[in-house]
Amino acid sequence: MPKRIHSASDRDDNNESTSTSKRTRKATELNNLCQEYYDTFRSYKSEDGRILCENFIRLPTKRANTDYYTSIKEPIDLTEIQQKIHSDQYDSFEQFLDDIELLINNAKNYYRKNSMEWKDANELSKYFYSKTKSQSIDSYYFEEFFTAIYNTQIDNRAITDIFLFLPSRKIYPDYYLIVTKPIDLKMIAMKIQNNEYSLLDDMENDLLLMISNARKYNDPKSQIYKDTCALKKIITSVKNELDTALKTPNDRLRLSKRDVLLSSEVANMEYPEEPDDEEIIQQTNDDADSETSSLGDEEDSYRILYNSIRNYKLGAQSLIDPFMKLPNKRFHHDYYEEIKRPIAMSLIKNHIKKGKYTDLGDLVDDLKLMFDNAMQYNQEGSLIYNSAKKLLDVTLLKAHELGYDEQKPRLKEARVNIPMITIKDEYLIASSPQSPNFQRNRSSKKPIKSTEQNIQSIYTFIREYRENDIGLIAPFLELPSAEEYPDYYETIEQPIDMSMIKDKMDKGIYKREQDIIDDLNRMFSNAKVYNVDESYIFKYASRLEQALANKYKTIIIKKERTSQSNRILTKKSLNTLQDKISYLIQCIKTYTNRHGRTLSTVFLTLPSKLDYPDYYEIIQKPIDLKRIELRQYSSINDLSNDLQLMFDNALLYNEPGSMIYRDALTLQRIFIEKKREFIHNDSVKNLVCELLICLFIQTFNYEDQDGQYVSDSFSELPEQAENEPFDSVYTFDLIRQNLDQRRYRRLDVFQNDLFKVFERARKLKPTHSKVYQDSIKLQKYYIHLRDEICQHGSLLRSPALLFNEDRLQQELVRERTEKDSIVSTNSQNSVSPAKSSDSDENKIS
Repeated sequence: MPKRIHSASDRDDNNESTSTSKRTRKATELNNLCQEYYDTFRSYKSEDGRILCENFIRLPTKRANTDYYTSIKEPIDLTEIQQKIHSDQYDSFEQFLDDIELLINNAKNYYRKNSMEWKDANELSKYFYSKTKSQSIDSYYFEEFFTAIYNTQIDNRAITDIFLFLPSRKIYPDYYLIVTKPIDLKMIAMKIQNNEYSLLDDMENDLLLMISNARKYNDPKSQIYKDTCALKKIITSVKNELDTALKTPNDRLRLSKRDVLLSSEVANMEYPEEPDDEEIIQQTNDDADSETSSLGDEEDSYRILYNSIRNYKLGAQSLIDPFMKLPNKRFHHDYYEEIKRPIAMSLIKNHIKKGKYTDLGDLVDDLKLMFDNAMQYNQEGSLIYNSAKKLLDVTLLKAHELGYDEQKPRLKEARVNIPMITIKDEYLIASSPQSPNFQRNRSSKKPIKSTEQNIQSIYTFIREYRENDIGLIAPFLELPSAEEYPDYYETIEQPIDMSMIKDKMDKGIYKREQDIIDDLNRMFSNAKVYNVDESYIFKYASRLEQALANKYKTIIIKKERTSQSNRILTKKSLNTLQDKISYLIQCIKTYTNRHGRTLSTVFLTLPSKLDYPDYYEIIQKPIDLKRIELRQYSSINDLSNDLQLMFDNALLYNEPGSMIYRDALTLQRIFIEKKREFIHNDSVKNLVCELLICLFIQTFNYEDQDGQYVSDSFSELPEQAENEPFDSVYTFDLIRQNLDQRRYRRLDVFQNDLFKVFERARKLKPTHSKVYQDSIKLQKYYIHLRDEICQHGSLLRSPALLFNEDRLQQELVRERTEKDSIVSTNSQNSVSPAKSSDSDENKIS
């Protein structure tokens, strides 16, 4: 599900009225501050009245200025900065200043010294530096902020001692694998002493980063985690008090001067010495229970499986530690209320020693039960949840290597598993005796055989896929070396390669085509996350991802044809409907744009309630792709309703023009187009509405040759101008809302409103401006696209088709004549009578 950069403020517990705005108060204040400085920068003029930043509004075109992109490693322009403000991408004012500084430095590095562009950049740099220099505040406020947080107590218990120093790297090496930006109170105190903070927002961000790190590493039910929740609210409260004090003259918040500042004392503290290796070994031995060690070297399937799970590591990180013993009943009594059959590795080890397992399947059942318990109790996405999910995968793979067969009858009736929470389909199908494929009549054998052939066909297709006689699969055959690429296993949570996929296929773990498709897409997604966009591995992953989507589409169509031939024998074609639904969902999940980026990533899961509390205040019915995949739909329209709800949520929460906003529109269009392949008897009204939606989305998301959205420049238009050309303010978002509410039933009515968006831009901006030129470009693109979709009147007849490019040229001439007339009138009113008469004489002569 779409996530935006979240605000540092948390949800208030008091009875303050919650705003219906999409952004939190802190994000709004930060955006207003950035916008204020952006407008100042944007409108700054030289002594001769020339706007200095004209050359920096848009980047040079790649075709005419290839050397620019060779010499400038991080290109940025004012349009991108404006877009980042609108889409809440700045976490702090410092990030905004960094982008302005980057833009100025790029110009000074690229353009020849003393050229007009270089001088403009230099002048802007001096002006902006003088403007922002006055923004710094008294260091007293940082000291008060630090003191208030450091002295925080709950029930007379100090809670900040644990945050004073970072954990020992020797005792807690896994902390630094999980936490990528470590910070403690000593580091914050040192920043205060070194005057590195210019705004309270920057210090607040560091404090909240410290809180976030603690939450990542510690269990949600631990005392440290609970303390962070309370501390986060205190940080926000103190920050608000200091903000109020800054705005109030002669505030009473100031305390008496201290002889020694607390931040100075903390900054001068020494970090505790790292323990010797012998001490760590001794401590580990003292803490280790005899039941948590590996079993002996005796070669039987039970010990081999146990030791494989016990010693499994992801990179350098061991995953099994949380599962060695059951939770302490004193601190986790709710665990034993929720989990009816608790079990841990220590108990499983004792069962193996005492010979209680008579079949390998019994051991597998207990291991699965242990990991299912962990996923049921712990929050989805947490460290323990992800570890359980990974270890469950490892368990099944190793068990199959040892001859485990879930469908093999056992000599002794195995214990009945308790109902499990919903987890990945492949686990349920491969392991659960109650799965649909376990007890099936003879007529099911043929579809199963067909499915197995399809799975084999998909694997072979990807394994042997070539372009221009070049194989693309080589980088994906094996995972990167943990020694050479340790950061890979910090970045990628679920590593997978072709060898692992082949093992799962050979062991029969894949029961549907969708299962192997998911693993292959995960492999490609991992590669795209870890590698930069320009790398050949990223490009290979994108091409293979697209080839896989096309292959899956071909298989689904073939299955559809096969099922159609068998419809005489079966009145209800439930499998056919599910194939269609799976295909439509897969089209959304795997769709990539022309740059190779998968658009569905942010829609897979809902945002965290801890990090994005305002999302659940704004969105009344949250839903994501994962929940949609797990639901059973009785019709394609039911699926359409849920997907539309997901897209509407993204459009409501995110700013118009933001990346997630555009992605939601694109995926909405893709679904409409794919859905038409299966629905042929829809009403004319629905077909027209969907045609208008697709027409709008493609126009709004139109990209130029440089890959930039043409409509981005419209963000420079004011929300409400003094000289509004129409009674209503026509914007792209207004058109979209009207489309969602099915207010347009005719193409000409829709076109008339959309053209007013273009006309408004041209009337509010001069003819040489970027917005003016982009409005013409977009309108021409719309006319071409409209004629193509309507098949020049063959598919849809409308008076709107009479407005062509020739008519547009006539309208542009009329608009320019009116604009020149207004400019001329204003100019004459500002010229003295003497100069006016001279001008008239010149005209006569």
